[in-house]
This record gives sequence, C-alpha cells and structure tokens, in this order.
Amino acid sequence: MSEPGGVSTGGAIGLVAGLLALIGGPAAFGKAGAWLADRADRRRQSRADGNREWEAKLKAWEAELDERAAASLRQCEEQCAELRAVVEKMRFAMVLILPEVERFAPSSPLLQKASSLLAEILPVAIKPAPAPPERPESISA
Repeated sequence: MSEPGGVSTGGAIGLVAGLLALIGGPAAFGKAGAWLADRADRRRQSRADGNREWEAKLKAWEAELDERAAASLRQCEEQCAELRAVVEKMRFAMVLILPEVERFAPSSPLLQKASSLLAEILPVAIKPAPAPPERPESISA
C-alpha cells in the first residue's frame, strides 16, 4: 500500500537499500545499521535524561508542598493555642464576675442564661455569692 505521499513503505526501504548498495556495498549496510542503533540508543538516553529531570522536578515540587503544608499546620496550631489561652482567660473572668453581678440582680434572665452557658462549658458549678448583710440601723443613720 502506498502512503499518502504516494510512496509505499516497501518501496522506500528498497530505495534506501539500493542506494546503500551503490554507495558502499556491505560496509554501508553495517554503517547504516550502526547509525540506526546509535540513534535508538541516543533517543532512549534522551528520554531517560528527560525522565530523570522530570522526576527531580517532581520531587522538588512535592518537597515544597510538604513544607508549605507543614508550615500551614504549624501556623494553625499556634493560632489555636493562642485562641485557647484567650478563651480560658475569658472563662475565668466570667467565673469571677458573674457571682458578683448576680448579687445585684439575682433574677435577671440574662444572668441566668450566662450562668447556664458557663455551666455547660465549665465542669465547675458556679454558685451565686451570698448577699451582703443588711446594714444595721445604727450605721445607716
């Protein structure tokens, strides 16, 4: 069968073999074979070099991604620790403040809600502070 250009594969091989026979006889066939083998070796070597280069780039890219992921994780852990510290300080402040405020408004629905929220968060029961004693008449006057 002929190729789209009009030359068949067998015809092209025959033409090349004929030219080689005219140019140098059997020595030309050996040189042509050596050239083809060398060309195939160079092509394989070029592909292998390209693959090694690509693998090196891929490993560098993966190492960069791993480092970025590790840095991001460290940053998240640091921020989480900072936020936990802030939340703990706020909880402690609420535990200190809430009983004092309840002394002045023990029936406030907002204070009761705050107390119930703190009771859910903290395992410690928060008891309202006792009311201050009444002032004796002798002091108030």
